[in-house]
Amino acid sequence: MRIRSSIFGAAVAVFIGSACLPVCGEDGVKPEEPVSIVSLEKAAEAGDAAAQARLGRIYGNGEGVPRDGYKAFYWFSKAAAQDTPDGLSGLSNCYLFGIGVEQNSEKFLYYAEKAASLGSVKAKRDLGVAYISGVEGVEVDREKGMQFLKAAAETGDPQAMEIYGVSLAILPTAPGESAVENKIRGEKYILEAAKLGDLEAQRNLGILYSWGGEKDRGKSLEWLAKAARRGDFRAKDNFCRIFFLGMTVSEIALCNAEPYATNRELFEWLNEVEKGEGNILPKQSVRFSEDGKSIAPEERAIKKSTANALLSIFYSHGIGTEKDMERAKEFLERSIVSDDMLALFTAFRAINESKNLREYPGDKVIAETERILLLMLYRNKENEMDQDEIVSWLAQFYMALLIKRGGAWAEEMAFTFVSRMNDENPIKCRLLGVCYSDGYGVECDKAKAREYWQRGIEKNDYEAMSLLGISYFNDGDKESALKLLNEAAMHGNDQGKSYLEKIDKLSKEKPRE
Repeated sequence: MRIRSSIFGAAVAVFIGSACLPVCGEDGVKPEEPVSIVSLEKAAEAGDAAAQARLGRIYGNGEGVPRDGYKAFYWFSKAAAQDTPDGLSGLSNCYLFGIGVEQNSEKFLYYAEKAASLGSVKAKRDLGVAYISGVEGVEVDREKGMQFLKAAAETGDPQAMEIYGVSLAILPTAPGESAVENKIRGEKYILEAAKLGDLEAQRNLGILYSWGGEKDRGKSLEWLAKAARRGDFRAKDNFCRIFFLGMTVSEIALCNAEPYATNRELFEWLNEVEKGEGNILPKQSVRFSEDGKSIAPEERAIKKSTANALLSIFYSHGIGTEKDMERAKEFLERSIVSDDMLALFTAFRAINESKNLREYPGDKVIAETERILLLMLYRNKENEMDQDEIVSWLAQFYMALLIKRGGAWAEEMAFTFVSRMNDENPIKCRLLGVCYSDGYGVECDKAKAREYWQRGIEKNDYEAMSLLGISYFNDGDKESALKLLNEAAMHGNDQGKSYLEKIDKLSKEKPRE
């Protein structure tokens, strides 16, 4: 089984963490000397604008004191009256989110734009996000939003660079712009922010590289691992998803995430994903509607049930942890409690491909997999796309069950569901060929089997090419067999490679006298 991204989780329609308008941030905040609230309030009451803005942030964020929106608004108002950028920026956030005062988008824009005119990078950043997203009643204005973000990014502020870079890479292009050029420029900004240590940039860069397919997979894992080691939950989730994407259970059993992460780290990250730990959406993240305004990279997540199935394999093979069959059984049973087809099949294949692990609760998983897949087929009878996918899973399930146990009933079910598969699915030709070749649910018909495998080859199915080659070899047509098997092996087909090795070994054996 290969893990496919189409069922590995839904896209999250939010700006990935960085489109956050903190209530009370400051431009270029550096570590400050500890100071008592009493001394700060004395300075603030004496008219010290910096102390007033700092008190606003402390009360707004609840830094060492209970969060108090009214006090935050009061002190930001005092600082803003003296035209300090921090005071104006903090006051604009109070109006945007309704902190200590009634929400008012017009006043947010007034104070934020005034702060931006006085050089506040944070205000420029906030305005950029607000105009792009149309958050809290602010009318969407992409051009104005990008201007503010660019101005903030050009100051070298890592967070502004990251937000501007993601916006360039993700947003629909304006007239006269090139989507390809924008994406390249966007990645450069995000890369610079990531090099400066911005956590959001490191994670988002990893997600953006994951779009590039296999050629950028290493870069994706490298940056996600950096963010994951810094405690970013979504980076851990995405690392696991991308690392396991396309792996068979046998490949997972030989797991090696280096040089990006150790198996121990991978095991710990999977555990966090399974437990659902971490704050997936920051409390004040700006959310976007589903009408194209989202500027978030497409972020998929590992489902809890899939994480359980993967952890079962980790425990059964001692990957990143001590081998523990009791824990392996526990996680395997947890993985079949949902309608997650991927988890069900991971669990089933874990049993099927690990014949030496007799301790696995095989019968229970097989029965539950069958029950849930058949139930899902019934529930989705109105949706042709879902039906096609479930029928495909059922066909593969019964074919795998045949290999494991055999039986006339399983043969009939296998042929039934293989026949129902969508004609566009190349796997259908391959499996129908197997059914006719081995007489699964139908009379054996070698010619028909080869006909179906040939159709599969026309759809670039190299597994079907190997099967046809093996069929010719068994009939003594070595020339045709070697031609097909060599081509399949050249395209990376494991069955073709292993059969060629078998033929080579047979040719080297001395004939008996």
